[in-house]
Amino acid sequence: MQVDLGLTELDAQSAAQAFDDGLAAKLRDYLRNECILDIAGTNRVMELLKRIYINGVRMLQAQFYFTPAELRIDYPEQEPSQEIIEASQQMSQAIGKQISENLVNAQLAILYSAASHLAMQDEKVFKRPRH
Repeated sequence: MQVDLGLTELDAQSAAQAFDDGLAAKLRDYLRNECILDIAGTNRVMELLKRIYINGVRMLQAQFYFTPAELRIDYPEQEPSQEIIEASQQMSQAIGKQISENLVNAQLAILYSAASHLAMQDEKVFKRPRH
């Protein structure tokens, strides 16, 4: 199997949409529950995290190829059957999905770390009144 991996940049609008669709809810929950920020603090930090993501996100583009010889395992002299071709396509999609999920988890871990640091700085600058 041949694998081609490449990093691609998203334009700012696409990156913002990807952030809103995939990461914003998780980060907002993290800031609220783990960092214990109030709504205003959460909004301030979310805006910074979104900017970090937009300016630094790279998406992974992957393509997987099975050579004709790999598809003709049992009978090298014959063309691969439709079932083998479909199975190879499904396997390629599953591998791509797993790589994509791993990349998102890595991005999320980096953003969680940044969120913690930004939340601490937000608390210092915008001290909440004591009850």
